[in-house]
Amino acid sequence: MLMGFGASSAQADALVRGRVSAFGEYDTNARRVAVDKDQPDGFAPGDGLARLQLDGSVALSRPGFTLLNDAAVGLKLFINQRTERMVVGQNTTDLLVGLPFGFWARALSIAKIRAQNTNTRAYFLEQARLTVGRNLGWGFAVRGGVTANAFYSFWTPEFSSLSGGGLLAVRFFLTRKEFFELSGTAATRGFFSLLRATPPQAAADSRIRADWPLAATISFSSSRRLFVNTGYTLLRNASNSRGDSYTRHRLYALAGTVLPLAITVTGQAALQITQYDDGLSIGQRLFLADDDESQNSVQAAISRYWAYGFSTEARFAWYGNELARGRLSFSRITSAVGIRYDL
Repeated sequence: MLMGFGASSAQADALVRGRVSAFGEYDTNARRVAVDKDQPDGFAPGDGLARLQLDGSVALSRPGFTLLNDAAVGLKLFINQRTERMVVGQNTTDLLVGLPFGFWARALSIAKIRAQNTNTRAYFLEQARLTVGRNLGWGFAVRGGVTANAFYSFWTPEFSSLSGGGLLAVRFFLTRKEFFELSGTAATRGFFSLLRATPPQAAADSRIRADWPLAATISFSSSRRLFVNTGYTLLRNASNSRGDSYTRHRLYALAGTVLPLAITVTGQAALQITQYDDGLSIGQRLFLADDDESQNSVQAAISRYWAYGFSTEARFAWYGNELARGRLSFSRITSAVGIRYDL
């Protein structure tokens, strides 16, 4: 039987895992400086750093029930750019329960907090999702549900927000290892602070900023010896804040395989193009270099497992600002070599 979006465990089981990793890294733009295109001589300082991370996971399963919890804490210790030193913590809880008549329910919670000396990129993020799905037969599976997100920025609280919405997805299995998926989401996002319009309207404008993002994604996945996941997302964000309505196109691809001698190679790339209704927004200007996930990127990694739980890994990544109309240009390259130990 072809599975849809998950399956319950066939037998009662419990599994606890842990991992410690340490990397030496160089970042060509440690402060994530965005340079004005009209002043191309802007300085983006590079720096070396140590990256330390501790991961732990617990999996509990029995027929019709699976509970996964992953927790991680990491440190980035820059040598010279001490203001960029930070600590990040994340916890993911994923509960999957079988329901009568072939249905299943899934509850997912992701909480992340990032602290920094200057708080310029410090935030708290909580994402929650509840979905119900079912295999329909003939290779089709469907799921639908609701989402809720909370975001708080310590440095720029005017961009803190609460959002909620719904989602619907249909998956079609070509084989047991390949499938296409078409998904869509619709949400409403409200911001905590009042709109800061261009003077002199600022004093008179007391509206609460609200956005209405609509997104559609089509993707393909193959889990053979060469793992592949690729897709395209179209996002339309309507906002009552001037300059923050836009249409975004994002292409992404990820591939990985295991070579002889237990060598694992992975690579991924993303291309993002955004058309702003009124030009580059203030929000995008402030957060242009904030999150790697929102940028164009090319990443590659090669790792090898040796023995007794030890692995070595080398990584390379390039990040650049999205292709959009605006004066700011952002580029950043990181390279790292490290070791991991599975507890």
